[in-house]
Amino acid sequence: MMKITKISLLLICFSFVGCDTYQGDGNLINHDSFDANKKYTLDLGNINLSKNGLYKYTSSFLPKDKFVFGLEISSKHVIENPLPINAHLEIIVTDSKGVKVIEESAPIIDWVWTIARDSNHTFVYRRGEKGTYLSVNPLDTYSINLNVTNADESGNMLEVKFIGRTGGWK
Repeated sequence: MMKITKISLLLICFSFVGCDTYQGDGNLINHDSFDANKKYTLDLGNINLSKNGLYKYTSSFLPKDKFVFGLEISSKHVIENPLPINAHLEIIVTDSKGVKVIEESAPIIDWVWTIARDSNHTFVYRRGEKGTYLSVNPLDTYSINLNVTNADESGNMLEVKFIGRTGGWK
């Protein structure tokens, strides 16, 4: 006879309900499997690149997936607007044991900029040994900190969101 543990039940629940169990700051959006580029987006809200500031968030019960954290920058036409290339970003994500699972810090110009075909959106993130990637343990709680220093006035002309997102079709 098989013994079912509480953890087994929780893992079974996570595989069926995903977003319904999310707890924390921001909104977790399930794009279903219809989008080839994204399955989940954790929208942590707007940030201001024209002012220095520390943004703090907590997230629990994220779906088991690999998230990449970064900035989603929108404007009428990203390529034509001056970009806040002088701002310096630091993202630190720690798990419930205090282990830093993401620690990236660099001027925004040194981050990866992916520009959408419509050129109204860009996603800015870090690559590297760890980069701003997080392989989520759905039973863990994460503290997510974004620090903006060396603010850039050109950031006033842009809508900037701090998000985590996952890939779509696997």
